Amino acid sequence: MIELVLAFQDKDGKYAEHAGVVLASVFHNTSVPVNVHILHDETLTEDNKQRLLDLTTDYNGMIQFYHITLPEDMLQVMKGIASIGIWTEACMYRLLLPAIIPVDKMIYLDCDVLVNLDIEELWQSDLGNYELAAAKDQGIMGIPQIISSKGLNPDHYFNSGVIVFDLNRIRSHENWYEETLNFLQKHPDTAMPDQDALNAVFGGNYLPLDQRFNWFSATITDYDFNNKIVHFAGEDKCWKEDSSGWKLYQYYLDLTPWGKRQSGKTAENSVPKWMPAEAPRIEMHPVQVNPFQVNSFQLRLAPALPALALAPASAPALPAAAKRKIRKRKTKSMKRYRKRMYGTASKTTMRRTVKRVPQAKPVSKKRSRMKGRRTKTVLVSFDSLKWIRTGGGQGYYEHQGVEINPALFLPARTLN
Repeated sequence: MIELVLAFQDKDGKYAEHAGVVLASVFHNTSVPVNVHILHDETLTEDNKQRLLDLTTDYNGMIQFYHITLPEDMLQVMKGIASIGIWTEACMYRLLLPAIIPVDKMIYLDCDVLVNLDIEELWQSDLGNYELAAAKDQGIMGIPQIISSKGLNPDHYFNSGVIVFDLNRIRSHENWYEETLNFLQKHPDTAMPDQDALNAVFGGNYLPLDQRFNWFSATITDYDFNNKIVHFAGEDKCWKEDSSGWKLYQYYLDLTPWGKRQSGKTAENSVPKWMPAEAPRIEMHPVQVNPFQVNSFQLRLAPALPALALAPASAPALPAAAKRKIRKRKTKSMKRYRKRMYGTASKTTMRRTVKRVPQAKPVSKKRSRMKGRRTKTVLVSFDSLKWIRTGGGQGYYEHQGVEINPALFLPARTLN
């Protein structure tokens, strides 16, 4: 059984719906049962809990809810981090997974991804001696100086939207929690606190994943979402009507209780869903982990149904005009993202704002060497060239006491 965790705050009641779409995309394309763990706070309503419960039991899975209260020492550190206001406290929940959920291995997903492949492929990744597996970040490499200023290696910097955790190995990592807090205390100006902290603690011992397991939507120019986990990072959220992932989001939304309520669909007339022949019954007991307040419970499974093999959903084709419009919107989206994160939309300005490390003076190029000078042309007669090439020049160097290789002087050519 695959262990999957999502974490979110639901102040406006919409992120529970987004989480439901993520789960629907997983269930629809995955052929084995999934045990879902939801990390939340008091903003998750009982009505939305029931919808997540109904969605999971429809696919013969299991779901558990964890009401999280962050420890006091982390709350104190977070007070000095301005970017927490841009994100939410829920982004920090993933930093506490080893202490919250009593399993050995787990997949973490952000709520702005769509899983358009069988997630068992990701689950089967052999972590070996690594503490986690993640894909390299595709959006941060344009500004390596900002990453380096935090003591991180931009060449190995990973994105935290899709991660496979080896929780047992992390628990054996001494002081992992203290190292996390120390990094956040040392770098309160971090723009992405959870991601930077994970890179600081585990960046030296992680397994790089194939890009298709965390593919940024802004880099998919052909709009081919097949066989990928598509990450709608930045401003390009798949639940926005002008997003390239809007139609695919709506497809999966129709498989959830939120979509069925809007369209009046029922389980009988909706798209078929896989059901394993028999799902194992696992008893779970309430978990109490100090200093976190955790409240989890086991949900009853739905009756088992025959399995159905379904191919991953494909994104509908878009006309050329729509593609141009989306491409233009993506460019604006990336500028807004840089403006929000780093105070400027210009890559050049971002590079200039970071103090550069002094480097050795590069070898002068012809362009800089000739700037402001006139080209001097020296004419050499054929007789002089012949004298040099036949060894006449060799006698001059020997007279100066310089040893040279006679092979350097080539025989003169005869002109017809």
